[in-house]
Amino acid sequence: MARGSNGNIRQEIINYMEQTQWAELATVREDGTPVIRTMGAFAIDGGGARICFATMPGAAKTRHISSNNRVSFFFQHEGQDFPTFRNVEALGDASRITKEEDLRRTAERISARSPFVKDLIEKNGLGVFEFYEIRVSEIKFLNFSKGVGPQAVEVIKQ
Repeated sequence: MARGSNGNIRQEIINYMEQTQWAELATVREDGTPVIRTMGAFAIDGGGARICFATMPGAAKTRHISSNNRVSFFFQHEGQDFPTFRNVEALGDASRITKEEDLRRTAERISARSPFVKDLIEKNGLGVFEFYEIRVSEIKFLNFSKGVGPQAVEVIKQ
């Protein structure tokens, strides 16, 4: 397993996730159709156990999560060479953050990564966004420097 001595996900994987500029969120529409969208307003928390993201109120993804909260969050850096290609997929259950203390902490974490989010919150307050968290239950780390095929994949169940 790719866990460190503290029981958390290896720092290498967390760093990769945190250094990703744009990630992909996959949800499922009410009719069962999968949907993927690019996300820039996110943060990694709890040693990789949580991924938080901001979205506009009423966005389609919020309806999808309401009907099926199982999601995938995919991290991949651009411009990688094949022999050292890596990516991370985090699977888990998403839910809206509603407690004031959690909202403020999440907004601060996301604002630190995203000047766009920070500016909008400073101008319009926290209500300009809805904030969600994904409680990560499984991470798949693909690392071609370990070979191609099954030996390149590590699955971490939380």
